[in-house]
Amino acid sequence: MLSVAVWAFAAVPVAAASPALPEMEDALAEYRSARALSELRAINRPQAEATSALPHRVERWRPFVELEFPEEWVEWALRIIACESRGDPTARSGRSSATGLFQFLRSTWNWVSESTGAPSYASGGPYNAVWNIRNAAWLLANGGTSHWQCTAAR
Repeated sequence: MLSVAVWAFAAVPVAAASPALPEMEDALAEYRSARALSELRAINRPQAEATSALPHRVERWRPFVELEFPEEWVEWALRIIACESRGDPTARSGRSSATGLFQFLRSTWNWVSESTGAPSYASGGPYNAVWNIRNAAWLLANGGTSHWQCTAAR
């Protein structure tokens, strides 16, 4: 038996238009699209693939990783997250400035952020999981896998 859930969203009137509102609506729409795409992929994934060995705290980042990384690098990226931070976006190394899901060093974060437009390290940019994932995808595309000490064989 097939069960279908239907969601309805009520329009909420806004008293005064905020200049940031269209950007927030676009970001929300992008998130919903990424989430829906991830759910469709999970539904259509063969059963053997659907059971991941990764913990939920890592798997919860899959929709964002799938949005930013090429398809053939998604599993690699998730394994790097598992190894580097165990899925904790607030993870911080006790031995260096490495921070966030992909454990960016301050210098690397600031260098990559110049190209991606991410918030600076000083303003807490690496703790923003979406920017951390986006910067990691950029770094992979422009610098390869050598920036991570954790090994996640492709």
